[in-house]
Amino acid sequence: MLKSLLIFLKKYQIILKITVSACILTIILRIVNVAESLTVFTRLDAGTILAVILLTTISFVNQAGTWFLCLRLNPTHSENFFSVCKSHTIGMSLRLFLPGGVGTFGKVLYVDQPNKKATFYSIITEKFFIIWSVCFFAFWSLTLLTPKVKILVIFFSVIFSLLPWFIPILLKKHLTAEIIKKYNKTVSKLITTSFFTRIFDFIQYYLVLNSLVNRHISFVQVAMFISIISVANTIPITINGLGLRESAAALLLPIIGVPKEIAVGASLFIFLLNAIIPAIPGAIFLCTAKKQGSSL
Repeated sequence: MLKSLLIFLKKYQIILKITVSACILTIILRIVNVAESLTVFTRLDAGTILAVILLTTISFVNQAGTWFLCLRLNPTHSENFFSVCKSHTIGMSLRLFLPGGVGTFGKVLYVDQPNKKATFYSIITEKFFIIWSVCFFAFWSLTLLTPKVKILVIFFSVIFSLLPWFIPILLKKHLTAEIIKKYNKTVSKLITTSFFTRIFDFIQYYLVLNSLVNRHISFVQVAMFISIISVANTIPITINGLGLRESAAALLLPIIGVPKEIAVGASLFIFLLNAIIPAIPGAIFLCTAKKQGSSL
């Protein structure tokens, strides 16, 4: 029975995720003023829009840098940074249009590297640091927002924070000594680029929310609540966290004085810039690129 259920979920995961996203968005549309949420796209001043677009561009290059570092863990990798950016945009497009494992690991076919197993490990490493950095900021934000269980949260936060340094120990049987050596030399760079990705998100929300709300919201407040909201992006039941993220924003951001309509609108606006627009060139590359030969 369980095996049959797992096969069904794997086979129809894309349809299920689209359905779940649609259902959550339908619920959101019933509890917020849709028209007011959409005014976010017209109320933002030109300076804020340009600043957020600039941050999106810098963040994209930074994320491509993370992907580049992950690929470089394989000693045989020799692609230049432009090719890495290209495969990164293809990955963004696949994640948007083909959610689930296909979207996450599909870009392995578009990396110019004969050993696809090595590329697969690179994708796992990239995915780990994305999730780890999101949860890192979320855990430490909870230590400030949940004083009653602060000691317990701090304990788990410290353990979780050290996890990247334990990866070589946990996966020693599956990795070569050369890859472990390169990982140990690269781990600090991967942590840095992952942190910058999160910080760019915080700055984007800080600029957008303060441009729309008639009161100043501190950067620390924005960073703490966006850290927790961003966890929705790591829960694989919707398309790129769509719906879950907006629900979390509508629930949590009013605590710091952001109306739920603006919270939802800001989340959709930043999702448009950070996920949809970068996926467009990826879709173009996807249509013209040739799958690279594999060697497993």
